[in-house]
Amino acid sequence: MSNGVVDPGVIQIGPPAPFTTQQMGVLRRLVSRSPYYVDDAAFLRVRVVSGVAVTVSVSLRIGRLDGGIENNQVQVAAGATHVAVQADFPLREGLLFNAVAFAQTGAPLVGQTFVQAFILVGSGTAGVIMAQILGGQVTASQPLAWPGSLITTATQGEPVSRTIIGTNQGIGFAMSEVVPTGVRWRMVTFSTQMRDTVSLSGATFNLKILAPSTDVLASLQVQFTFPAVTALQVSFMAGFAYITTNQITTELPCSWPVDLILVAGTKITSNVRANGSWGNIIYTVKEWQEGN
Repeated sequence: MSNGVVDPGVIQIGPPAPFTTQQMGVLRRLVSRSPYYVDDAAFLRVRVVSGVAVTVSVSLRIGRLDGGIENNQVQVAAGATHVAVQADFPLREGLLFNAVAFAQTGAPLVGQTFVQAFILVGSGTAGVIMAQILGGQVTASQPLAWPGSLITTATQGEPVSRTIIGTNQGIGFAMSEVVPTGVRWRMVTFSTQMRDTVSLSGATFNLKILAPSTDVLASLQVQFTFPAVTALQVSFMAGFAYITTNQITTELPCSWPVDLILVAGTKITSNVRANGSWGNIIYTVKEWQEGN
């Protein structure tokens, strides 16, 4: 056989060889470097979920069947909404050598930007995922690479540490802090100033954790006799030993359950006092992207 044409003087057993000897020489060098063959029906899907505005770049190297190398880069921009943004990009026939994803613009911290990359046949709603090559957190200086990086889910990565300023509540209103859509929190500290227009003497403080269904997940009542003052900062800290007396009349440290995980929609609230209000609300959390 020469150039795919069978010599009439040669007995052909089975179908003609799909490649010439020269082509096979090129293919051996290519195939030995990549397990992924893509054709003109293949697409690269890049999916980004971020808590900060960011543009993620994915760079690719594809070995063409003629022995040449093709370098490509695609980009997906995502806002600080914790909502997935994805785009499909057509690929040319060849063998995928490597891919790397990183934050091209923006300054995400570790845990704020989750990226996935897939190889599809077809695109959009008709696309069928055939392989996942990337999955994990990225920053400007900490990329994901294939081959090399492990594929992880959004909640397997390192969470980002956040300090959040809460919403002050007026007289006669309960506290109301809600875990936003698309994330989950592990509470580390929670602090608020109890205020009373008359006196905190005899007041009670009951901090409640409500599930998205409004069921009570936890009720943390402060076991403390409040002094006759009009304001007192109450600070909850994970793992802190509980105390019922305090030498400082302006601050009160309290205990918070260790490893308390709050999913999206969970509410931190409190009891209501006729003359009471809540101010100086500030808390720290470890935050994971849900990746939805």
